[in-house]
Amino acid sequence: MRTMLTLVCISFSFAALVGFGHSDAKSECPKSQWASEKIAEYLSNKSIETSPFAKKMQAKEFFEGLKRIARKDEVGFEFRLDSDDRDDPYELEIELPETPKRMSMNTAIKLAVSQLPANVKVSFRKGLVVVSSKAASSDAIIVEGLVIDGSLESALSELSNRFGVNIVIDERVREKAKKNIRAKFVNSVKLESVIFVLTNMSDLDFVHVEENLYYVTSPSNATESKRTLRK
Repeated sequence: MRTMLTLVCISFSFAALVGFGHSDAKSECPKSQWASEKIAEYLSNKSIETSPFAKKMQAKEFFEGLKRIARKDEVGFEFRLDSDDRDDPYELEIELPETPKRMSMNTAIKLAVSQLPANVKVSFRKGLVVVSSKAASSDAIIVEGLVIDGSLESALSELSNRFGVNIVIDERVREKAKKNIRAKFVNSVKLESVIFVLTNMSDLDFVHVEENLYYVTSPSNATESKRTLRK
């Protein structure tokens, strides 16, 4: 575990060279690296004052400010920006509105990245909040530390929101999708593999229609749809 945390520190220090260039080199890694669902929960529930961010500032200053708030709560994650653009995304200016006076950290991040001139998405990995404008295929999305205890419908909605992919449920199988399922993914798993397992547990199937679109339907209709798409 110590080795893994050290690697996370080194990885983030490298990211600092292209982003948080003014980070203190002596700063330590958080005591624990949170799993992705715990990070998402923290960002959604943590309320912050908007006044410190209601002025034009570079993206790196904005995320450093959020990082300091998280550090006070002893939260074990870091921010990382990935970009295919030549311009350093950390140098771009962003600004939160003066009202409301408070908002969730998750909302603040979404408002901030919406001001960047790229199709930026926010995803969660163990120990990291990744703000990325890279054109990544859904085939490359990795799910870590996921626990499902609820309906297939809610599980797929969570995956869709977290990773920015479209998952459409056929209305004809909606009732099946409302039934509860339980699953725990401890290690790294591809998103498509997670969707396969969850739909299979509900006696359903899915079709990977295109890069970021999944269609959940009955096994028979999935087979026919796959045949149609191959034509």
